[in-house]
Formats: sequence, structure tokens, C-alpha cells
Amino acid sequence: MAVFSFTAYVLSDPSNKLDAEKAFVSLSYFNLMKIPLMWLPNFLSDLSQVIVSTKRINSYLGSAEVDPANVQREEKQDGR
Repeated sequence: MAVFSFTAYVLSDPSNKLDAEKAFVSLSYFNLMKIPLMWLPNFLSDLSQVIVSTKRINSYLGSAEVDPANVQREEKQDGR
């Protein structure tokens, strides 16, 4: 990523010169961004699971109640 960024920086404008100061500062920033960017896919996956779970819970809690008159109960006979 660093090589691509440095190449794009130098080729984007002829007045852009890559010196040691810009290179080391850029490498430091890339190093700082490495950990948050590694966690980004996990965060997006967890966020999608939260959205789906919230929709399911809202659907369940918002559904109509079962009418007790429509429920049939049969007693089991013990076959001993």
C-alpha cells in the first residue's frame, strides 16, 4: 500500500517530490492505520448481524398474540 501511495503521489504532479520526511511520516501513518483497518471487516460483519437481529426481534415482539381458544391441549398417556 505504501509503494502504491508513494507512486501515485509522485506521478500525480511533477512538482511532488518524495523526500525522507514525507516518506517516514507517511509510513508512520500507515502503521497507525493498520490495526483499525484490520478490524473494519469484523465491525461491518457484526453491524450487519445486529441489524438483522434487531429486525427479527422487532418482528417477533410486534406479532399478534395467539388466541388461547385456538390452542388444543391433549394429555399424554403414560405407556407403562
